[in-house]
Amino acid sequence: MAGPVSHIICALTVLNSGNIQIQDKQAFILGTSFPDIRYMGVISRDQTHKKEVTWHDVQHASSDFEAGMLLHALLDQVREAYVVEQGAYDHIPNTRFKAHCLKFFEDITMWDTAKSAEWQTIISYFDTVHPAEKQFGIPEETILQWHNFIQDYIRAMPNLPNLSQFPFYAYSTTIKDLIKRKAMQLALAASQPLINYVMGSLATDQELHDIVHTFYDNVTYYLELPIVKIDVAVQPAY
Repeated sequence: MAGPVSHIICALTVLNSGNIQIQDKQAFILGTSFPDIRYMGVISRDQTHKKEVTWHDVQHASSDFEAGMLLHALLDQVREAYVVEQGAYDHIPNTRFKAHCLKFFEDITMWDTAKSAEWQTIISYFDTVHPAEKQFGIPEETILQWHNFIQDYIRAMPNLPNLSQFPFYAYSTTIKDLIKRKAMQLALAASQPLINYVMGSLATDQELHDIVHTFYDNVTYYLELPIVKIDVAVQPAY
């Protein structure tokens, strides 16, 4: 599953490709960032990530915000199939947060694809709540907290943000599950020195850089390919 910056880079690439008609760029960007608000623990993944999305679905969405949401789900599907096929996870040391390390690496690698001025505009998009975000029954205060996290995450690039601020609650239906998710959030924060070390070691991994760039530089091509199902989940859908 892609990280916050990579989702936005994908959206920008799609916009610049001319392969989709989007009238409200802000709604599209907010839409493609919205699904992972599930990390705030206020909604389940199934409610924000439609399964087996196609490029046709994205092109024919009922609104620019929905197009962004569908693009998010499609990118997660296509990207996971790609990194598994290319052996990207083999480049990451075996740690509890292997999947997160790859996400962070992708975000750091692709961050400078957009210019600084463009990032400032994107950051400003998250100053307000879009009406479509309110339709999911999530408190506006929580939506703004999610927006603030995205803004801080982008501002920290090309470095990692303070992982103690990284939302990792996920939607919980039982006390046991809530405790488990909270424990993972604390473990992620405690692992920041290790993750920073891994990021440093990957900085010189040219093969992994090439794998990431090949995908995101040609993401519109991969998005239009038939859906590839992964028989075995290599990494959990966090």
